[in-house]
Amino acid sequence: DQYFFDLVRMYLGAVKTPFNKQRLVEQLSAFLRKKENRAALLLCLDGLDVMILSAIAELPSPTQQKIVSLFSGSHSFPEIYDRILNLEERLVIYRKNATDSREYALNPLLKDDLSPLLGFSRLAAPDSRGEPVSQPNRVDDIALAAIYSLFLHSGESVKNDGTLRKKTRELLSAALPQLDQRPDCLPLLLAALQNLGLLVTLEGNLVPDPARWQLFSCIGALDRIAWLASAAGGRFPRDMLQERAQVFLDFFAALEEGALYTRDSILRLSFLLAEKAGRVSGGRSYGRFASLLREKDAAVTERESGEAVQVSTDAATSPRSPSDALRGSAPTAASSFAEIAIAFGLVVETEGMWTKNAAFGSAFDGSAAGASLVVSPSFSVTLMPGFGLAELLPLAGCMEARDVQIVAQFEITRRSCASAFEQGETAETLGALLKKRSSQPIPQNVLFSIDDWYRSYTSVSLYHGFVLRVDEGRRVLFENNEHLSALILRTLAPGVYLLDAGSPAVIQEAFSNAGLEPPP
Repeated sequence: DQYFFDLVRMYLGAVKTPFNKQRLVEQLSAFLRKKENRAALLLCLDGLDVMILSAIAELPSPTQQKIVSLFSGSHSFPEIYDRILNLEERLVIYRKNATDSREYALNPLLKDDLSPLLGFSRLAAPDSRGEPVSQPNRVDDIALAAIYSLFLHSGESVKNDGTLRKKTRELLSAALPQLDQRPDCLPLLLAALQNLGLLVTLEGNLVPDPARWQLFSCIGALDRIAWLASAAGGRFPRDMLQERAQVFLDFFAALEEGALYTRDSILRLSFLLAEKAGRVSGGRSYGRFASLLREKDAAVTERESGEAVQVSTDAATSPRSPSDALRGSAPTAASSFAEIAIAFGLVVETEGMWTKNAAFGSAFDGSAAGASLVVSPSFSVTLMPGFGLAELLPLAGCMEARDVQIVAQFEITRRSCASAFEQGETAETLGALLKKRSSQPIPQNVLFSIDDWYRSYTSVSLYHGFVLRVDEGRRVLFENNEHLSALILRTLAPGVYLLDAGSPAVIQEAFSNAGLEPPP
């Protein structure tokens, strides 16, 4: 009431008692219905006024906090706060309620006059237009395959606190120099791979999950980038990851080819799309355990990039709105999709402005058609551009990344071949893979070494698990029964089988399904 009466006194003079509040509202409305008053009011709106009014028109539930956050890159909190109060005093906007959130709305008496001045484009319009800019892809299929290779073959890679070892960081920097062009690129990418379960920590090793990588390679390349951008903002449930990935795709599609933007414009575009998606989303809040996981991920990411993180206890316990999760508001240096796009190289800088990287338009549907590799007698392998991730993963599984840029340099080593053998490959299958992809005959010394390494690898075997012995008279029955033969992991000797079973209950169930008595 105090604020209401202040406005009434400002426009109508002293309030005489007794008074009727509804009549005062009508008198104030009559002031705004006069054509000359509305014209004067609109004439006094400057550029910042129009942008704030556009934000109120476009944002779902436009609270003071959201408006301040939208313009945080270009205007300070006191500047936006004072301007909002000024627009209230000029009767252009009003507070919808008296809560602390201070949600605002446009004055309905002025909506028809304001509508032509406002819009989404006012907040994220390009500054100018020019020719499309194309720069080398920073996070592409060959870079992802190199990361897969490095962590598959490198051995110990993380400390007890989850951060990368110095040796691992140096290895990544040497093999993938393009990821060091921005300090936030590699930490965000590794965080995304871990949040998606593509890299998992096992006994001090950060290792890839081959099955997940195979599934990941089956989706489109742009979709892969969207999933990585979604997971780079934190650890979320699958449904929220999907929504965040779609917002990122919408953000990337909204950037015009060849258009030049200020950094603030693309940050506002990212924020607006996330807010709009959050309004539609039926997302859920998160409990303490999930919040602590995201807090740990953010802390590790910040340590990797050399920045300090200040995490409050409240952040770990308070639920977050869907739009907060879509924006990726984990306490990292780059939490918005615009920042992630810049880090990954989808948005690049040119002459002080930012534009969509045209290289990502033509490179997202890469396949192995026409792509080839060259194996030298020194065991180095040159991979020419054109391979898709699905074709690269088997190759990365048997060779180590050395220098991955436009043309990738790998090396076939005893250690990398041993990793491939552990995944079920043989000397014959590796030789066939290299011959299939090579544009030249494979050097004989390379094939001989792979064969020699395989003989050495298989000369001694250590097994752990359940071993079943079957008498000669019942072996045919055992091997031909679908329930029992499914248990056989390896035949160690005639009638001696290593079983693929984690407990005796699994074995007993298989025998019961086969209609036989379980073994003693």
